Amino acid sequence: MIYSGIKMITVYVCVGSSCYLKGGGEIADKYSLLIKESSLEDRVQLKGAFCLKNCSSGVAVMIEEEIITEVTRENCEQIFRDKVLRRLE
Repeated sequence: MIYSGIKMITVYVCVGSSCYLKGGGEIADKYSLLIKESSLEDRVQLKGAFCLKNCSSGVAVMIEEEIITEVTRENCEQIFRDKVLRRLE
């Protein structure tokens, strides 16, 4: 999405019961921190989702229209770099 000439990306982190129990809340917190550390508050919007319909595949994250499953505390930062930062280049 482009807003006033600036490319915007929306990141949804599933915080429904299954994903929440697998660390969805912590991953959302980590993404919030990464957005702030990268000074991307005006370009990346972080939202919670209550179900991305991938409950058996670990925590799910949707970046733009792409759903990424099996997101963990260990791989979420790499996914942020690969899937969010690269889209902003």
